[in-house]
Formats: sequence, C-alpha cells, structure tokens
Amino acid sequence: MSSKRAIIIGQVLRHSRLFETQRKVEITSHKFHAYALMDNGRFLEAVNELLPIAQGLNFGYSEVNYALGNAFMLNKDYANAAKIFEITVQNKQMSIPQAYANLILAMHFSNNEEKANYYFDEFMKSAHLDQKSANAYLNNFNNFINAQREDDLSRPKTI
Repeated sequence: MSSKRAIIIGQVLRHSRLFETQRKVEITSHKFHAYALMDNGRFLEAVNELLPIAQGLNFGYSEVNYALGNAFMLNKDYANAAKIFEITVQNKQMSIPQAYANLILAMHFSNNEEKANYYFDEFMKSAHLDQKSANAYLNNFNNFINAQREDDLSRPKTI
C-alpha cells in the first residue's frame, strides 16, 4: 500500500470517528432534554423529542429506547411503552430490573396479561427472585411511577 493511500484511509477513519462522536453527543443531548421535559410533566413533548431519534436508529440504541419507553409510560400510552420495552428486552439491549418492570406494567395496563405473565417469569429468572419478591418489586416500581406522575403534575413547570 502506498503511503498516499494510507494517509487517505487514515483521514477517512478519523472523519468517520469524529462523525460518530458528534452523533453520540447529539443523541445524548436529545435524551437529556427529553428527561428534563419528563421532569416537568411534559411527557408527550418528551415522546416527540425521542421518537424520531429512536426511529432513525432503528430502535437500536438502548438508552434512547428506555427513555422513550419511560415517556410513553408517564404519558399513559401503555401500548407504545410495551412495544418499546419489548424491543429493548427482546434484543437484550437492557435487561435491568427496571426495564422488565416497565415492560410488565405496560403489558398489564395495555391488557396483554399473557405477555405480562411471560415477562414476569423472565423477570423472576433474570433477577433471581421468588414470586413474592418479584411482586413486591413491581408494586414498589408502580408506586414510584405513579408518584413521579403525581409529582410532575403538582410541580411548577420550568422549561
């Protein structure tokens, strides 16, 4: 390989890395803005902030999916929240207890008990919990979500 060709390839790679870094910064900026909107009770605006980004990434970025799912949940759009959290869990983008808890609750509130039960079993396996502990976790998580929603409705808006 000639030195001229090696230099060109090096420049292309640097440009590619720079573009990738800039894109990650842009995504992170939108994600934090969406969380600020959610913190101020502006759940639908958070959905509108994140949905085009998630779609542009073909729902392949776990942190954006998780934030989008949270925005749908807080907006009481459980069917769409269930879709997003299911993508996140099925693709093993995120298997933390909160992702499973959101998925189970979204399935339950969108009246899909069969899938809610399936993911409840998966949640118990992945978190190594018995049924009583898993139920307690979900109840506490549901209370947390409801408290966030109530807190957001009573807090003065700042954005």
